[in-house]
Amino acid sequence: MEPWFDPKLSFIPGMFFGVLGGATGIMAGKLAPLGKARRFVLGSLYAHLVISPLLICIAIYAQQVGQPFMIWGPGIALPGVINSVILSITTMKTLRIYRELEGRSLAAQAGD
Repeated sequence: MEPWFDPKLSFIPGMFFGVLGGATGIMAGKLAPLGKARRFVLGSLYAHLVISPLLICIAIYAQQVGQPFMIWGPGIALPGVINSVILSITTMKTLRIYRELEGRSLAAQAGD
């Protein structure tokens, strides 16, 4: 079977999703403690949590149809697995931070 892309370029999808995942994590780490951009931050995290399992499914399909390992392994599966794990943890922590800030805000309003 003809490879979907040049196996020498298999680092590009991983690099792309790594940079996006890292940027999303940095954004969550900087904005969540300030209570800002909740919808944007959580929307970005949820989008990654949808895309990452899709990458894993695409990698399984690629392996089944006979794509070379360098295509489906480090090119597609690895970014899917890494982003699924790391961004799941980041999403849970970010939600906790936003909820704590919301609770403090409600407590402060009730005290006034």
